[in-house]
Amino acid sequence: MKTKILLVFSFILLFSCKDKEDEVMLCCDVPIEGLEGSWKLIQIFSDPGDGSGSWNNVESDKTLSFSDANDMVSSNGSVCNVTMDTDESSSANFVFSPEDETNTYGTITLSNTNCTSAEELNITYNFENSETLTLYYPCIEACGARYVKIDE
Repeated sequence: MKTKILLVFSFILLFSCKDKEDEVMLCCDVPIEGLEGSWKLIQIFSDPGDGSGSWNNVESDKTLSFSDANDMVSSNGSVCNVTMDTDESSSANFVFSPEDETNTYGTITLSNTNCTSAEELNITYNFENSETLTLYYPCIEACGARYVKIDE
């Protein structure tokens, strides 16, 4: 009887598994399909220290580009901080560490950067949909940058 139950249970497990070979994934099960490509800066969040901070629309040509081929993020500005400037190109390796099952919140760890602050930089992200990416950088006061997906 135990053998029959074990055999039935084994068949259920065998046929309930999904084939994920066609899915391209980043570290920690974040789908690359929604993140790869280019993102344009549209808003910056800043807080003067009294909790009255707000998102402000910006006119900037700054972009971030995520590549699944080599786990690199590159920008025509700084990948290290909140800035609208596009006077310096930069790039870094990245690893995602989601903090929930939907992968909408978590941390991006940048390494091999030319950031002056540290060898690795942890940036909190919010990826609510496939069109908007919000990054919260380590700042003394709250700060962040919001990007929208652009066609290449």
